[in-house]
Amino acid sequence: MAEVEETGLHTDAQRSAYVRTLYTTSYTAAGPGQRDQALAVMPACTRSASAGH
Repeated sequence: MAEVEETGLHTDAQRSAYVRTLYTTSYTAAGPGQRDQALAVMPACTRSASAGH
């Protein structure tokens, strides 16, 4: 959570937009055959972004 706080994202809406950007970046960067793996880590990203509330 400290890393997210350091970004200056203080509201749920800001954190949500940040996580969605990370999702998109991860999915786009994943090579062929790796997109399932990129999708699999998305729930962990969501949990990390909402930790501490």
